[in-house]
Amino acid sequence: MVPKAVIADLSPDAGDAESSSVSTSATARSMGRSSSVNSKLSEADPDAQRKKLVKAFLDSNGFMHVNESKSSWTRTCYPLHTAVRQNKPAIVKALLLLGARADLKSRGLTPEEYALQRQNKWGGYEGTVDVFKQFRDQEISRQSIMEDSESSGSSHSI
Repeated sequence: MVPKAVIADLSPDAGDAESSSVSTSATARSMGRSSSVNSKLSEADPDAQRKKLVKAFLDSNGFMHVNESKSSWTRTCYPLHTAVRQNKPAIVKALLLLGARADLKSRGLTPEEYALQRQNKWGGYEGTVDVFKQFRDQEISRQSIMEDSESSGSSHSI
């Protein structure tokens, strides 16, 4: 579909002032519509917002993937550990929801253990610790649902 602005610019009388103001207002309308459509799409798709947030975080911290390791000297660091160190609970949650592994260790600690260590030492990491607790609780409930469905399915198949 050709935008109205392009059609207005291709009209035979595109040279006079009246048609140029028409094309300008048509462009403004079409741009306004597309930005409102884009904002509605991002509001409707929290996964897209989450991916944008994580991509910006990964880019700014030199990672390319949610489970990529970065090594410096003899130490290895992962995006989850970096998000914990920066005390960014929203990033931690987004990383976990996008598949970051919470079992990877950096300096002998999982990201959750690292968050608890920082909370105990300095405080102020309650939000980050809570994200791990919520995620762990969701995983447990998800596993119990899977086990229930498997056990109910196996009892019917004799």
